[in-house]
Amino acid sequence: MLHIKYRLEKSDTGMKLYTEEDLAAGTPVYSDSPDLDVDIPAEEFDKMDEKTQAEIRQWGFLLEPEDVWHVDFDISRYMAHSFEPNLVQDGQHNKMYLLAARDIKAGEELTYNFLEGKQTG
Repeated sequence: MLHIKYRLEKSDTGMKLYTEEDLAAGTPVYSDSPDLDVDIPAEEFDKMDEKTQAEIRQWGFLLEPEDVWHVDFDISRYMAHSFEPNLVQDGQHNKMYLLAARDIKAGEELTYNFLEGKQTG
C-alpha cells in the first residue's frame, strides 16, 4: 500500500505512477498490506487452471526462496522498473517495504528495481 499522495497517469507507453509530494530520502513510500497483498504457495498455484495462472503471472511474481507467488491488489503494480530507481527495499523488512532512495520531487515517476524486490520478497 502506498503511504504517500500519488497520481496515476496514462502515457504513450502505458500507465505510470507519480508522487504528488516532495519526498525526503528514507521516506517510507510503500509496504505490503495484509488486505491488499496475497501470497499463494506454489503447490496451490500448480493446481489452478491455466487462465488463473496466467493472471497471477501477469500481476504477481514468484518469491523463489519461499516458493510463493506474490500478487499485489493495489496501485503499486504501476510502478516502473529501473536499474537506477528512486525507491529501494528497506533491508530491515522481510516483506516489500520501499523507501525513497534519494530526495524525490513532486511530479517524479516512482521506480524501483524489480529484481531487488523479487530477491528480497
